[in-house]
Amino acid sequence: LPLYTWFFETDIRINYNNSWSMFHDVKLRKISIMSMEVTRCKETTKQEVSHREMESTLFELDSTLSNEFENTYLQHEAGLGYRYNKDKIRIYSSFDYEISILDSDRLFPGFENTKRTFKNFVPRMVFIYDMNENTNIRLYYRGDTDAPSVRQLQDVIDNSNPIQISTGNPDLEQEYEHRLYTRIRTVDPETPKSFFMYMGGRIRNNYLGNATYIAARDTLIQGDVLLRQGGQLNRPENLDKYWDIRSYFSFGFPLKFIKSNLNLSARANISNLSSFGQGSMPSGGEY
Repeated sequence: LPLYTWFFETDIRINYNNSWSMFHDVKLRKISIMSMEVTRCKETTKQEVSHREMESTLFELDSTLSNEFENTYLQHEAGLGYRYNKDKIRIYSSFDYEISILDSDRLFPGFENTKRTFKNFVPRMVFIYDMNENTNIRLYYRGDTDAPSVRQLQDVIDNSNPIQISTGNPDLEQEYEHRLYTRIRTVDPETPKSFFMYMGGRIRNNYLGNATYIAARDTLIQGDVLLRQGGQLNRPENLDKYWDIRSYFSFGFPLKFIKSNLNLSARANISNLSSFGQGSMPSGGEY
């Protein structure tokens, strides 16, 4: 077994953000006709692991644990927007069509290209109602996407902790999130009394989570790296059925007998996260 291990890791991230937008306002309705945005993100990461045998004075590169990876994420977005502002009501909305191109290259060991295209409709909307000068109601919805990072896409093995090995997953898909929340706020400056309520939730499809596998016996990972019985392998996976709900309430009122204000508040959060946690690895001795 090697006596000494030399570990070298480099991360380079270059972001190119080029955007172009065009708006046209119609005086009667104030409609935003078109907007367009192009975003380019390029990430490069390099990991080198070398070993030196007890009898040797030279380090040798371990190709099983070394990796060089380049990831380019190009996103195009175009759509229509609508704005309305009259009396007590304000509406801001957009309906965009998004094309995202994920181009991943493994440069070492051995070249391998993975290219995927994701197409999504991404709506957004803000509704504001000023009931009176003291009370305001806001409703907000947003759709959004998130691409896997270069670190999550790398299939290189990290065995710096021999009983808890981790690796990436080049087959990861893009994540899509729906987010909705409402907020009510009222303040009476004469009393003074105040009330604030927030409630919101989100659903994430293809959530970028992690799977944990436990080795039922000594197992070779990718045919070369040994994981002992009871050891864990962590690997990013796309998960479904992720959702969470958050709420917050606050009520304030004066206490005249001590000439002060009292604020009462409460919050509640609940979430659901699917996972592969604590799954068993194949019993054939290889993974």
